Amino acid sequence: AVSSSSILTNERSAVMRDRASGHISALTYFGGKMLVEMVAKLPFPVIFSLITYFLIGFQPLAGHFFKYLAAVILSHHAGIGVAMVTSSIARSPLTTALALPLFMELGRLFGGYFIPLAQLPPGLRWINYVSYIFYGFNSIAHNEMDDLVLTNCAAPSCTAQQSTTLVTRGQDLSYNNSVGILVAYIVICMIISYIAVRFLKR
Repeated sequence: AVSSSSILTNERSAVMRDRASGHISALTYFGGKMLVEMVAKLPFPVIFSLITYFLIGFQPLAGHFFKYLAAVILSHHAGIGVAMVTSSIARSPLTTALALPLFMELGRLFGGYFIPLAQLPPGLRWINYVSYIFYGFNSIAHNEMDDLVLTNCAAPSCTAQQSTTLVTRGQDLSYNNSVGILVAYIVICMIISYIAVRFLKR
């Protein structure tokens, strides 16, 4: 995401000049830029998934792997969407460089890795819900845990623990719901970014 943070900011003056002369429209520029950005960065989450899934030791099932891959790709593209919003609104690369890492670090801290949602004070839980990392982590956790078969363990206690662990952590969104929210997150970021490119003047 950080590597995408300065794309629109660096090209703003040239785009404004071309738009003023009628050589390009905001929709043409934005659509082309988004397509190139998404396709060019697609190999990175794919390679990441191929390495980490089996290294971590997740369930060695094709269906689970591809659901994991989908969650990672969507999370990656949601990060690109956040970067594009920041880049399209910020007036300078310096502003983008300051604002984007702040948002990303808050997303990581409150994404469910370090502090479960259920343990956060109610006044801070909104940070989880605006962090795309939370939905990516939630989808990956449910993909692994929902039908995990535990061995070498007393069945009643293991089943009870397995079924309630994610809920007690505040991760009660299903895999499908989490993935759906990630898709909506990407679409909303793209819309905001396009509106900024289309209507904000510099």
